[in-house]
Amino acid sequence: MAARLLARACLAAACLLSSSAARAERSLYGQQPKRDAIFVRVVNALDTEVSVTSDLLPPQTIGIRDETRVGSYLNLDRTDTPSLPLVVRAGGQEVRSTVGLSPATKVSLVVRREGEAIRVVAMASRYEMNQTRTSLSFVNAAPECGPASLRLEPASTVVFPDVAVDTERSRGVNPVSVQLSSGCREGRSTAAKPVQFEAGNAYSVWLVTLRSEPTLIVGSDALPAWKP
Repeated sequence: MAARLLARACLAAACLLSSSAARAERSLYGQQPKRDAIFVRVVNALDTEVSVTSDLLPPQTIGIRDETRVGSYLNLDRTDTPSLPLVVRAGGQEVRSTVGLSPATKVSLVVRREGEAIRVVAMASRYEMNQTRTSLSFVNAAPECGPASLRLEPASTVVFPDVAVDTERSRGVNPVSVQLSSGCREGRSTAAKPVQFEAGNAYSVWLVTLRSEPTLIVGSDALPAWKP
């Protein structure tokens, strides 16, 4: 009898600890997205404002100030759709594009000019919901530059070497204030960009070409809180 009572007490304690651990995990990481959630944002690599509309997302307008060029991620309600139709308007031009989608990904739609045409380039990657980790991604979105490196200034220490065009590289970083630069293969470099990395946040640094010059823009990679 005593053994049965002890077993029941242990089982109750185990359930309590398990429940407490689950609550602690939810508290630590916040409300998690539903399974296979897809997040989409727009990155403006043009010298003019960009407007994007779609039947599956709210309309977005992305400006040309450095702090507004990388839009916020939006949660795509439908996870079963294989593609995202878009209408992009910029500088008096209208471009219709359809972007392929995969479940459980975050997608950046880079709007840039190639020659006289405006093009939408989709860059997708898996996302991580660990909000306690500080991370940095470097994205080479400058076709004119070829492979590019991200450097830590003033010592020109390489953080990411030889990143191909339309490729993203990521790593964990320490919370710190730094100066970053990049450049093109023919020797043109960006101005040093001051960036403050705060604990638990995710950041992306983009190499783009603006007015024929290589330029770094910085955005937050934070995903929106899931609202069931």
